[in-house]
Amino acid sequence: MQESGNKTIFMKKNKMILFMSIFNMLFFIWVYITHVFEMKWTIAGVMHEMLMLPMTLLAPVLVLFSGIQIYKNGRSTYNVIALSISAIITLGIIALFLKELM
Repeated sequence: MQESGNKTIFMKKNKMILFMSIFNMLFFIWVYITHVFEMKWTIAGVMHEMLMLPMTLLAPVLVLFSGIQIYKNGRSTYNVIALSISAIITLGIIALFLKELM
């Protein structure tokens, strides 16, 4: 009985990490679209500036959490997808930082 309860908790963590990775990805897609099409919405700019730092810091944390969940629970679909999304976002952020430095 206890093992079943633990499995349910792990599945909730896996889904939560996946949803956070998806929302993080959607935020950066939104930032990209507003930048490319030069949308000048006041509320969008305010939300963009308020969320940029937390979302940028969240991406590597999600990679770490996804990796820990894969290590603990094995390769479930949720963990692998979350790790892939978060790793791509993190690599994109690192590439942009390196591009700015050079």
